[in-house]
Amino acid sequence: AYNTASSLEFLCKKAQREYPALMRHPVASIYLDMRMGYSYYYRNMTSKRFDAGDPSANGARREEMDKRFTAVMERIDPNTTDIGEREVLAECCSAMGYAMHLDGNDEEKAIRLMKQATEYVPYNGKYQNNLAVAYQRKYDTEKDPQRKETYYRMTENQYRLGIKYDKRNYKAFNNLAALYMRKFDRVHDLNNFDKRPFYKMDLQFDEEEKEEINNGVF
Repeated sequence: AYNTASSLEFLCKKAQREYPALMRHPVASIYLDMRMGYSYYYRNMTSKRFDAGDPSANGARREEMDKRFTAVMERIDPNTTDIGEREVLAECCSAMGYAMHLDGNDEEKAIRLMKQATEYVPYNGKYQNNLAVAYQRKYDTEKDPQRKETYYRMTENQYRLGIKYDKRNYKAFNNLAALYMRKFDRVHDLNNFDKRPFYKMDLQFDEEEKEEINNGVF
């Protein structure tokens, strides 16, 4: 994966050097700049996940990624009705927001960016899934029971939208299943299962849970 990202960056730079006439065309220039941003995005992610390359360069790559994506977004009218331009805006918003979410620096801004992506292109399952992942962190960390339930419903709805728009979105299927399991664990205190007295180990299901079990949710 790291080599693929490095190759993408190399090819983008090569195109920029060798095809100045192409770069003068506004549409081609926008797409190529977006791909350049993605090359830094993937190199940053693969370096973190697989300990590949030089981790100390992550900050510089992240800055370059933000610069590329921001430059692309500034060249497109945010109210554009052109499908291609909206796709580009959505790609930039989703990538920047998800990178920000992974860094954990500004979760609210990350959510705003990823939500923008779903507004530009609502029919893309990847964008819906990415937003759901951010909502799930809110669900996992929220202490207030009422707000926690709200984040749970928001997360569930986003994963379902990811599946609705892309039936092959295995990440959304997997994440939704994990969300249901996590709630099941929390409701029945399964994380402390081995610490509870034997006579309290029988699980009790309410009517909603029974219906979900019968429908194959759990």
